[in-house]
Amino acid sequence: IKCLGGKWSHPPKCISIVSCEKPPKVKNAIILSEKLSYLPGQTARYECNKPFDLFGEVEVTCLNGTWTEPPKCADSKGKCGPPPPIDNGDITSFPLQVYAPGSTVEYKCQAFYALEGQRTITCRDGQWSSPPKCLGKYFNILMDLGKISIIDVLLLLIEFSWINKHLLNADYQILICEEIKLEKKLLFKQKIL
Repeated sequence: IKCLGGKWSHPPKCISIVSCEKPPKVKNAIILSEKLSYLPGQTARYECNKPFDLFGEVEVTCLNGTWTEPPKCADSKGKCGPPPPIDNGDITSFPLQVYAPGSTVEYKCQAFYALEGQRTITCRDGQWSSPPKCLGKYFNILMDLGKISIIDVLLLLIEFSWINKHLLNADYQILICEEIKLEKKLLFKQKIL
């Protein structure tokens, strides 16, 4: 900066930098050129001890005071490939090409779908445990001559209109109109595909 006419040209601004402490320890691994602290954007590199193989990213990065996910070092026997895909769902983490034995991944369903089965699967002896399924959600509505009592509605807003004692219903994708003759009680069940 320069002093111009009794004032500084561009006074410096101090900003807060959140550094990271030592990277997380990984079983059966060493950290190459380890430092006491790391600035944001700096990386630390892992190397597995013999005879273990590295699974995941070889480096972790310091981001705003926390480290990215560290790798695992494990025996390569029993490793798994990418987890199986499921209809209407996906895993919650970035997929890898190879997973160490004992690794787990978690699944989540797309909107309007419910998870059936275990949310997480595990790599054992080169095979993944059974993945969950994402099924269309169901809802039931009990109608009693204009009085609507919602028994079970799951995350979907459906509008119902009465037209000359007939029911107009609509789902979230396509408007479906059908006449339904009203009786004393009517149980209406809809499945979202």
